[in-house]
Amino acid sequence: MTNAPDTLRSCHEKRRYGTEAEAHEVAAARYAISGVWLRAYACEHCGGHHLSSRGALPPQNASWRPPAKSQRHLAHERRVRKALRRGGRR
Repeated sequence: MTNAPDTLRSCHEKRRYGTEAEAHEVAAARYAISGVWLRAYACEHCGGHHLSSRGALPPQNASWRPPAKSQRHLAHERRVRKALRRGGRR
């Protein structure tokens, strides 16, 4: 069982999101940047939602879509395609 003062302190140190959807949106954006999956969970102390990496797995429901590719990744793909059209890499 967790110690209540420690739990409350932990809650106050974390960013709070008003809805689960908002928390999932932030989790997807952070995945695009860092490649680390986060999960949203409801906090019984503040009534909001927080993010955690503990036990986080990619969502497997029908409405989930992977985050868009980063601009850096898209630029890399364009360079590779262009090099292949020229006959190989330099």
